[in-house]
Amino acid sequence: GEGARWHFYGGLLLKLSSRASKVVADKLRQAAISALWHALERCPSLQSAYLDLDSIYWLVSDIEACRSVALHAIANKALWVSALQRPPHFYKGLRSQPWWEKSCFDWSEQLECN
Repeated sequence: GEGARWHFYGGLLLKLSSRASKVVADKLRQAAISALWHALERCPSLQSAYLDLDSIYWLVSDIEACRSVALHAIANKALWVSALQRPPHFYKGLRSQPWWEKSCFDWSEQLECN
């Protein structure tokens, strides 16, 4: 849809920015940010756009913008549960804890056997 198209543009601009001079890279990053926000306006559940925005803002050390992206994602029930923790791999419903018993996962025994 429309959101996916804008996300594609934003991702392409972001990729191009990694190969450009600093001045050009900054302009491309700003264009990518704009495209990604347009994507989210059209499709607020587009998880990959939130991840890309978070990574752009993290790259330029704009932590407040990272948290703003996270709050937007949380409000739209798209991704994450805390603006302070924004892992790129997030599974809804999996509670946060440092260690798990293998009995919690059906597949753990099969994994250990192989």
